[in-house]
Amino acid sequence: MTVKNPILEQLEQLRSARDTARDAAIAMAADETFDAEDQSFKDLEARATGLDTQIGRLAGLLEAQKSADALDGRLSRSPQVPEQRSEAPQSWGEQFINSDVFKEFGDRSLRGTSGKFEVEQRALPHSLVSMDAALPANPIYNLTPTPLPPMLIPLTSVIPVSSNSVEYITWKKKAGGAAVVGEGLAKPEVEWEPTVVPASLDNIAGRTSFTRQLAEDAPAVVAYINGELQADVTRKAETEAKAALVAATLPALTGPAGAGVSGAIRAGKAAVVNAGYAPNAFLIHSDDLVALDLESVTNFRGDPYWGMTPVVDPNATLGTVIVGDFKAGVAHYRRSSVALYMTDSHASNFALNILDALAEQRSKTVVVRPAALVEATAGA
Repeated sequence: MTVKNPILEQLEQLRSARDTARDAAIAMAADETFDAEDQSFKDLEARATGLDTQIGRLAGLLEAQKSADALDGRLSRSPQVPEQRSEAPQSWGEQFINSDVFKEFGDRSLRGTSGKFEVEQRALPHSLVSMDAALPANPIYNLTPTPLPPMLIPLTSVIPVSSNSVEYITWKKKAGGAAVVGEGLAKPEVEWEPTVVPASLDNIAGRTSFTRQLAEDAPAVVAYINGELQADVTRKAETEAKAALVAATLPALTGPAGAGVSGAIRAGKAAVVNAGYAPNAFLIHSDDLVALDLESVTNFRGDPYWGMTPVVDPNATLGTVIVGDFKAGVAHYRRSSVALYMTDSHASNFALNILDALAEQRSKTVVVRPAALVEATAGA
């Protein structure tokens, strides 16, 4: 029975705890909604760093102990006969030729029999016991949260605000327009009509609970749960942004007859360009996007989306897309990005060893320039 050094066991435990904390911090940092000021991330990072320091000191002490033990052994050892150089290892063929079985084969071959020959096999340089420190203490699972699909909000103008209420201005050209004018002649007037709209930010939030034991024993799992909670808040903010587009009064047109949704998208892009904007995306129902992709396999070459990003809206009307310059036409006012809070002070959670995680974001998405967008319907 092999007796394991208790100090080595402690070192392995420290390594396992450090790797667990570091894996959890990496999982949080890889998330799209990662916040470097998140307290749970800072705690994991500090724990991993502290354990690294402790492991380094303990490993240094062990190395010093081994050196001292080796020196003591050399001092107490009596003089020995100089070690003779071993011969180079023989191959299996050389071992067989030099064996007694091969030498006796000539006599026995007449009777059709021969002795049994065993080949010397060299063991691996390390046993499972000596390699134990290099093997993971627990199974390794990939807990990276699933990335979100292409989103609308990153395509808009994101405006940070410092209060819970905002006033935004929508602009509409009322009269006039630019023209070619000779020198010395009066320049045409262009009249814009602003509309001030007050609004309050939406507080989008959600919470979940898990035990303190899970947080201590499987921090990577907890990081995954928290990442999914934050992603759920982001998805709801996306839903609200798409709803604001659908509710807005936008210029409308019908695409060429028989050209389907691809014709509506192309006509919508042309209308936005004619209005003086640069379309960067279109909002489309998932079934319409499938039809567009299948059509592109047969008919399109190069970029099937004409340089724009498709954003799927499951609540969109089939056969209708919103094409536009979302950077110019839509503003996303944000008081804070998705923040994560954790506590054990809710209700009787402290006595039950339950932690509550809450994720929330205060934001509002509004259409500020309707003329930069077009609601295009496929022609019959």
